[in-house]
Amino acid sequence: MQLVQEQSPAWEHFTLPVSLLGASQDLTGSWLDCGDEIFCSGYDAVFLFFTIDINDSTDIRIRALGKHTSTGAEEYNLPIKTISSTVVSIDDEYFELANDSDQLVIVQVQTNRGIPYLQVQIEAGTVGASCGQIDALYYTLA
Repeated sequence: MQLVQEQSPAWEHFTLPVSLLGASQDLTGSWLDCGDEIFCSGYDAVFLFFTIDINDSTDIRIRALGKHTSTGAEEYNLPIKTISSTVVSIDDEYFELANDSDQLVIVQVQTNRGIPYLQVQIEAGTVGASCGQIDALYYTLA
């Protein structure tokens, strides 16, 4: 019988969902931070769970920014690897909900254990008479 021991096993660490918002957040025509920065150093990915109420707004856009220091002014656009939504369009810097109806959206952002901080932002392409809002936003780290 021969025993084998893995010398560098895959790190299978993840977190339970954490809320980024204390209350619903109204959407505007410019990028707004969604809650605080997420400390994600050492994790491969951040999963974002959005509950979006469109109301009269259209073309809701979501993006993720990497930061090398907390509260630093330098923010780097991160690619969004996978998304789960009914209808979306993808741009280099963000993805846009092309179906203007209330949605539950899951976004995965790859951090490859190299992004210390992540900032999530959202905007409406067009703000309607009754502005849209994020009702909830949770994240997990994996």
